[in-house]
Amino acid sequence: MPDRRTIPVSVVVNFSAVSYNSTTNQWTGSPTFNVPATTPVQAGLNTIVWTLRPAAVPQGFDAVFDPGDGIAFDPGWPGGPPSMVSTTVIQANDDFTTPPPTSETFEYSVDVRLVSESNSTLWKDFSYDPDVENESANLTHVAT
Repeated sequence: MPDRRTIPVSVVVNFSAVSYNSTTNQWTGSPTFNVPATTPVQAGLNTIVWTLRPAAVPQGFDAVFDPGDGIAFDPGWPGGPPSMVSTTVIQANDDFTTPPPTSETFEYSVDVRLVSESNSTLWKDFSYDPDVENESANLTHVAT
């Protein structure tokens, strides 16, 4: 059986524009996501590992992957369901041992949650929608 490759994906989310007003219970602003728009995955057995790397998290809050659907693929994803390794790491296995004649793209969403350090019922989710690309067997990778 071939070895499984690990495909790392950094999910950098900057919350500097996000704030919470505890007097009005209102959230304002949106975070900036820095996630590859497309993550190329070569033919074979792969484990895609998403690691949350939050920045400028509002005081009193923690940034975590949404425990219900931190990474959620649209229908048609040929791999296994994403599973939480920790609140900041999610992984999913795929089996692209039979690559397609042309590249295929699989859409998914990233859901990141700000949760209060003192009140777990106080939280807000933020989403981003990148892709995983199952590369064709005809592609050649060149280091640049």
